[in-house]
Formats: sequence, structure tokens, C-alpha cells
Amino acid sequence: MKTKITVLIMICSLALTACTNSSGENTISEESTSGVLEEITEAKASETAKPTEMENAQLEFTGIDISEEGLTFSTINNRARSSAFNVFCFDEEMIYFSDMTKGWKLYSYDGENVKLLSDKKAHYLYYYDKSIYFLSDKKVSDLDYRYDGILYKYDIESEEVTQLTDEDVYNPRADSTGVYYAKEYEDKFYIYRLDEQSGEEERLYEGFTYYRIDDYVISREVIGKNGEDDIYEYFLMNDNEKICFISDTTIIYDFIHNGVFYYKDMNFILHSVDLTTGEKNTPPIEYNFTIIGDEIYLLDLTLGAELCRWQDGNPEKMPLYSLYFGGEDWLYILRTLYTDGESLYALVYPSGQGRVNYMAKIETLDEKVLLDDVYWDMITIKVINKTD
Repeated sequence: MKTKITVLIMICSLALTACTNSSGENTISEESTSGVLEEITEAKASETAKPTEMENAQLEFTGIDISEEGLTFSTINNRARSSAFNVFCFDEEMIYFSDMTKGWKLYSYDGENVKLLSDKKAHYLYYYDKSIYFLSDKKVSDLDYRYDGILYKYDIESEEVTQLTDEDVYNPRADSTGVYYAKEYEDKFYIYRLDEQSGEEERLYEGFTYYRIDDYVISREVIGKNGEDDIYEYFLMNDNEKICFISDTTIIYDFIHNGVFYYKDMNFILHSVDLTTGEKNTPPIEYNFTIIGDEIYLLDLTLGAELCRWQDGNPEKMPLYSLYFGGEDWLYILRTLYTDGESLYALVYPSGQGRVNYMAKIETLDEKVLLDDVYWDMITIKVINKTD
């Protein structure tokens, strides 16, 4: 662990001479303590007059070592308490999504065909080890998106659906150590671990989201109040240490992507911390976005939810021009962006038809179009779950 801290350590060694009285009790002579008491009094007076450096010591987070596998970990499609719909996940062969046009049922898409996997309403999808973990709530709808629900697991190989909890939970995650989620108890959220084999549940610590990077986990704890809002700190912790790396946040919004942790401050401004170096930034990102390699794709609300891109560190947003194949593309407005690490996907809805959301694949073409003296990259919108 690479950290820096400046601490003034004062070591005071006091030797007390003890003697034993006739009854065998230990006593300390006044003579042996008189000088020592004077030294203690002087030391305390000095401390009162001038605070020690220990009292003002600040921990500077300079990063942790992360493996190559840890640097590929991403929850960008599962942002906690985001306004974006968490209805997308993927593996090496296909993507999985909730089809809002068909009652939030779970589907797969292999690039050519769409297949129904489960009739249950599914939202907040999370993929791990040939299984899809999802929340299900009968009340979820386009008008009432739910952050919680009963936790289920869809086994891709057996095609079986298993109910894992009897009560509503938040933010399901899974890794080699178990299944994790958050539950609310007495106005606080706690992280729980579920043993799938035994069905036993264990409460671990206060928090709303669970992230594991190699041997470290990230926790979030309430440290005070700002009016009616809780004030939080984020910690990195393992068996040996617990390090605060973010202070004074109030908004429950965070995710991790390729070794960088993202969160929002009290003013809803997005910030990032590189977990390998400790470097902090304020990314030029608004509302809805995703990241593919070194490119940031986002919906710019100032341009009417226009799809834009930052590329190769270029600070200028580059709007992407929708090419109107057969007069189809212009009918759709982009709502939420997703990625499988290589391609760009989005929830789209037909212009003038409100909240009917389809899943679509967005492709950038090699051609460009000249518009207002600027050459724009052209994109196509391929809706993958529209049957009519």
C-alpha cells in the first residue's frame, strides 16, 4: 500500500520505583514520583499551549496496487442510484437485457437473434460466472423504476431461475466469495453476503454498494449530517487496513470502471479517483454516458439528447450525426447508454410515443457528413427487439 503520512511521535519513558510493604502490597514512594509528576505537568502544559503535529496529520491517498484482472472490473452499466435504467449486462458471447416493451422480461441477444430467457420482471442485471443476477418487483414499470426487489439468479447453462432472497434488496453483486447486496435497517443501509449453498446471510458493514478489487473492498459509511442529509466517507479496506480515500459526500451515486472510482459530491458534480495513483479529476461528463476505451460517449441535453463523444483526450465534444437509413433513425431518441466494452448500446424510444423503450445497437460509420462547416461522424441506430 502506497500512502504518505507525516506524524510526530513522542515517546516518553517513565521509570517508577516500587517497593513492597510488610503486608505484601505494592506501593510507590512519593519521593520516586515527585520528579515524574512535575515532568508530566510541564508536558501537558506544553501540549495545551501548542497542538502537536499528530492532531493536524492528514492522510494523502496515493493509490493501491491492482492486478490486470482488477483493472478490467467495471460496474458502469450498474451505476448505484443512477437515473439510468440498470437493464443491461453481457458475457463473452452475447448481451442480456430487460425488454421494457414486453413487461420487463429477460432476453439475450447474440448479434443476430433475440431470445426470451425468463418471464419474470427483471431489472438491475448483474452477470457473473455464467449466471445473471437480477431484481424483480411486480411494481416496476416505465413510470415507476425500482431500485430494490427480490433477488433471483438465472443460470445460463441450465436455464433455471432460482429465488435467492425473501425480501427486497439493493445493488446485487457476485464474485468468487459470495453474493452481495444492500438492505435497509433502521434508516441505514448495510452490505450483506449470501452463501448460495447454505442460504445463510451475514451482515458485513454499513454501505449501499459492494465493490471488490483484488483483496480490497470499498465501503461507504455515514460520518455526520449536513442538515437533513447524511455525510458519507468512502473506505478501501482489507484484512490489514482501512483507508479513507473520499470524504464529505451526500449523494448515493457511484460506480467503478477500469481502476477508476466515480462518485458525486453534494452539488451533484461527478468526480473520479484513480485507485492506482490517487489522482482526482472532475470528468467533463453530463447526465448519461458510458466509456469505451479512451472514448467517452454521452447524451448532451443542451443539444436535445444528442449523442456526443470525447476522443483521445480531446476536450471538445464531437456530436455524432444520425444517418437516416430509410427514414428510420430519426424516429428514435436516445435515453440511456450501455457498453459491452467494445460496442455501444442504448435504450431508445420513438419520437412522440413517450416511454416505449427499445434496446438498440449504435454503430459509427466510416463516412462523415458536412454540417455547419463541421464534419460529423455518422451513426446508425439498429433496434434489436422491435418485432412489428
